[in-house]
Amino acid sequence: MGRRFFTKEGGVKRASLCLALVSVCMMVMGLNGCSHSDDSGAIFIALGDSYANGAQSGRVNHTTQIHGYPQVIADQMSAVIDMPWGNPLLDIEGRRLDAAQLPYNLGVSGATVQSLLTEKTGPGSDLNELMRPIPLESGDAVTQLEAAEYVSGLHSEKTLKIITLFIGGNDLLGAVIAGGGSELTEVQITAFLNDETKGHDLASVRRNLTTIVHRLTAIPNSHVFITTLPSVAAIAGLFSGDDIEKLATYTTPQVTALAPGESMGFGPLTGLGGLLASDDATLNAAIDGVLAAGGNDAFSLSASERALIDARTVAINDHIRQLATDHPRVHLVAMQGFFASVFDGGVVVQGTPISRSYGGGLFSLDGFHPSHTGYALIADEFIKAINGESLIREIPRVDLATIQAGDPYHDRDGDGYLPGPSDSTTIDPNFISFMDCDDTDASIAAPFPSLGMTGRCAGVAGP
Repeated sequence: MGRRFFTKEGGVKRASLCLALVSVCMMVMGLNGCSHSDDSGAIFIALGDSYANGAQSGRVNHTTQIHGYPQVIADQMSAVIDMPWGNPLLDIEGRRLDAAQLPYNLGVSGATVQSLLTEKTGPGSDLNELMRPIPLESGDAVTQLEAAEYVSGLHSEKTLKIITLFIGGNDLLGAVIAGGGSELTEVQITAFLNDETKGHDLASVRRNLTTIVHRLTAIPNSHVFITTLPSVAAIAGLFSGDDIEKLATYTTPQVTALAPGESMGFGPLTGLGGLLASDDATLNAAIDGVLAAGGNDAFSLSASERALIDARTVAINDHIRQLATDHPRVHLVAMQGFFASVFDGGVVVQGTPISRSYGGGLFSLDGFHPSHTGYALIADEFIKAINGESLIREIPRVDLATIQAGDPYHDRDGDGYLPGPSDSTTIDPNFISFMDCDDTDASIAAPFPSLGMTGRCAGVAGP
């Protein structure tokens, strides 16, 4: 059959057919770009930590998970791909709503590079609940990575397997949020970053990342989109003098008790409840007192301590970039650059600058898990990277304006406080006092500045 194409007539016919196909592809490119695979032959799997799990305001449940970046990506991809998808939604008590649904979002809160590779499901664990029914179907306990391999293996016919990998933040984050931000000494930070038992040390992180990427790329037809890590020393859960001034409710506050480049942890900040509505002398004296209670070091992150964390972040990101350089099916998502743009004031949605500060629109009430808008922005960075590889028809970009319009973590009156979700039982009760009682009136703030951690808006129940 092949020989006839070597005839003159056959050669002309084949050339004409190829030209016709190229013409069709060029026409399609004008709309969606030429696809390297059949759009119906694709799946999407997400791997990661609480960001992939969709945590907000200290909790993970179905009301938060539906706003996580994997769900946003899946929603956008469904416009161009008929693909299977399952997000392991949890009830308020942390139980699966549909334990029989196969999960394609495999994110697990608290996951580290090491735990993604080595921690197995077991009775009563959050990992077990999120991975159900994979352990039952496979007949064995599985790690997060093994779950991804299992799900991929169910789709051997698929010509494209898009896998997102956003992991490593917890190998850094614990250095700044341990003890609620009350273990911010050079000794404690160094000990965390060099903990070989938990795999936080640089050698372990590099080795485990390499293993994870090699196993994911061993999956037939896989394309791995791996992110660089943002600076965890710049999360909203760390408060500089400028940040505290935004939370103060009296006129023209000036915080001088924190040195330039120094930040206070979230836990220690709660000791200021009821004083952010006072005056400069009272507030600064209170900050001095809180810091003194922590030995004037443990409760604040100095510029030199931050440099330790940032240096580790750079080292991990250098390794991630090298992994993307070394393998043609590993693609870099420059999440560090995106977060840096936010921190520098370069990201604007509907005319509103998105800020890293508390109430600035990027984070939820806990100061380090994203808002609806924050997750949507992260999803959009993944979508831009996926579109850049022309693996499938172009995925529509996220409608950020619509998401922000319905985001309970968007500060509409500019007083630095957020309204939070209408159902306060879906979040950690420790953050209820930070909820703005009226987000249409800047003169009505959250209870925290005047009443402290025990304050509640009218109609909002306590813990």
